[in-house]
Amino acid sequence: MLSIDVRTFKDSLNLWQSLMGIHGQLLNTASAINVLSPFGMPDYSALIPKIGNTPNHCWGLYGNTMILLIDGVTSVAQGQALYASSQQPLISTAIGGVNATVLADATNIIKDLITPLPHNPANIIVSGYSYGGSLAQAVAAFLSTSLVGPTIQVAAFGSPRFGDSAVSATLAKLRVRRYMTDNDPVPRFPPHLDEAPAVSVLMGFTFTYLWSLYDQGPGGVQIDANGVASDAALPSFSPIITEILLTSWLAQAYSFGGDAHSQSSYLTRLSKAAAAETAASGGPTTASGPEPATPLDLPTWQASAAAYAAGLLAAQQGEGKSMLYIPVQFRPRVSMVSGVYLVIWMGNTIASCKTKSNAKTIAKYISKCCRELTDASPVYTGSMQLSWQAFLAAAANPANGFIPPLDVT
Repeated sequence: MLSIDVRTFKDSLNLWQSLMGIHGQLLNTASAINVLSPFGMPDYSALIPKIGNTPNHCWGLYGNTMILLIDGVTSVAQGQALYASSQQPLISTAIGGVNATVLADATNIIKDLITPLPHNPANIIVSGYSYGGSLAQAVAAFLSTSLVGPTIQVAAFGSPRFGDSAVSATLAKLRVRRYMTDNDPVPRFPPHLDEAPAVSVLMGFTFTYLWSLYDQGPGGVQIDANGVASDAALPSFSPIITEILLTSWLAQAYSFGGDAHSQSSYLTRLSKAAAAETAASGGPTTASGPEPATPLDLPTWQASAAAYAAGLLAAQQGEGKSMLYIPVQFRPRVSMVSGVYLVIWMGNTIASCKTKSNAKTIAKYISKCCRELTDASPVYTGSMQLSWQAFLAAAANPANGFIPPLDVT
């Protein structure tokens, strides 16, 4: 009989390797057996390719155990849908308040379980990467309210927030592990006021309040670059980096959060943690409880807005370090390839120039725009947001850069 415990790195690594088999791929039903190979040959299985915004997902039935794997976001449209729904009120459900896009996709996935669920599996393991990790938790929570008897486990990797404290309370009744690299920005989306103060001030109180209702659930475990794990509701990194990284999360459909959120980072860290666990004959990991619920109030937001304005004034008067500082690793850079100067920003080729001076001019302008956006009026920010979304909609696979890049002679 197949036995899986998501609290162990050995089993979680197997789930992760299976998830890598469905991420962003064009799949068919025959692929399900290959995806599930770390667990042996399933009695029944199916792989459901991405339809609309609902990502690839795969299930396998092993006797009385069912495994469900859910992919993350792999298109600009999916990312935009998740971001747009975060600006709408949470939908009240049997498990608590849930993001509308998550609710729709989780419902679709549960409908696709019409074949394995009548077999009444005694053990259900649901796992997902990035957005798929949020869906995994939502699906598991909904199944726990509709099924009687099965033991339900969840292994989520780098999952964003998707529901409120009531959802966290539902998940606390299950065996949950939310694995995170210690510098992954995605678990902090949608961001709270203290995580992205500049963004929160510019978005206004209403949107920031809606974001404050989102909480990460129980089971948090962060893994550092050496594979050392520790209990944590959220990854450990500074607010200014969080703001920049969250911008890149929204900008890159295939590589949200850059290397900190990449498949390779998770694979490397999980492998090291699993090796250490085996060497030490370790047992199940411990994990954090849910993130404390901290709904925002208007006086707190107003105080933050006032502090932000004072910081800008001090920066303009040369009395303090500018809040508009952009860390080096997040600035556009110029790179020469085959005699052509490329302007690269957040992993994407923005422009192709014949002269270095033109490339440097474009790179400086991008940096200038980044700084100005943090000090923009809501009207200007809204216009820029629409333009940005239109630009993303025209983008192809970011692994090849934006197509076509700006050609500057």
